[in-house]
Amino acid sequence: MAGKFVLTAEINLQSPKNLSKVASDINKALGGSATINVDVKGSGKSAAQLKRIETQTKKAGEAAKQAGSDFTKLGRSLSEAVVYIAKYDVARRIVVAFSNAVRNATSEAVKFERELIKVSQVTGKSIEDLRGLTREITRLAVGFGVSSKSLIKTTRILAQTGLTAKETRSALEALAKSTLAPTFDDITSTAETSIAAMSQFGIKAKELEKLLGRINAVAGKFAVEAGDIGVAIRRAGGAFKSAGGEIEELIALFTSVRSTTRETAETIATGFRTIFTRMQRPSTIRFLKEFGVNLQNLEGKFVGPYEAVRRLNVALKGLDPIKCCVERLRPERR
Repeated sequence: MAGKFVLTAEINLQSPKNLSKVASDINKALGGSATINVDVKGSGKSAAQLKRIETQTKKAGEAAKQAGSDFTKLGRSLSEAVVYIAKYDVARRIVVAFSNAVRNATSEAVKFERELIKVSQVTGKSIEDLRGLTREITRLAVGFGVSSKSLIKTTRILAQTGLTAKETRSALEALAKSTLAPTFDDITSTAETSIAAMSQFGIKAKELEKLLGRINAVAGKFAVEAGDIGVAIRRAGGAFKSAGGEIEELIALFTSVRSTTRETAETIATGFRTIFTRMQRPSTIRFLKEFGVNLQNLEGKFVGPYEAVRRLNVALKGLDPIKCCVERLRPERR
């Protein structure tokens, strides 16, 4: 029987996973009686390298942990810095807004004084005599949220019409209240409409608030704007009043035409001024009598624009306009 011998061999392993298979194959090849001792060359050096790698890995972990802590501190510092900047920006905006408000208030105060001087020149009263009016403007500006500058400008417009101080205060309060209504435009345009209504229809300053309330009610209920009604009053009010009409009738007729035709306010007002002037002509009255439309009362006077329109509407409702024109042109051709 052969004795034991030592076999030295170098084996290249591709992966540690096939060590058991290699040892099993060797035992099978040698009859199952081989004892294999594995000696790994360079193991000491490899162990030292592994130790060094482990040490470096621990240092890298500690460095990463320290870096994470530093990043956390950095994020906290940045967050605090953002908060400080936001607080500073808010404070800066408050200061800037306050500065702008003071500057604008100073500018508005200067403009208010200039307008007050103009009112003094128009009324012939001193600035001291107008202190009561100034207090009234301040009260209205605070109470209704209206600009003092627009109120003093409106006061000058009212003063130019010859209103007394009491009438001016009454009209000014009505105009200030109109700014709260959703249908009115700027207070200056409303003031012009109010002056036209007072001068053309004889409306008093104390009745102005009721008139503006009616205009607001009509504009809110029908397809017409308060500014358009104002245009009608300013442009056609004189002709309508001279024909014997009242302002409520003018508002009603204008609203009906405006909501039906959707023509512009200027076009309708100009048409009203022409129509109501020509309806009073003797030739027009005689012409309409041929079709059974009498625009005069028992005293021979014009019945008024509103009544005239009503009579024309009744008479012309079933009238054929083409036949009417043909009958009218036949005598001329003869």
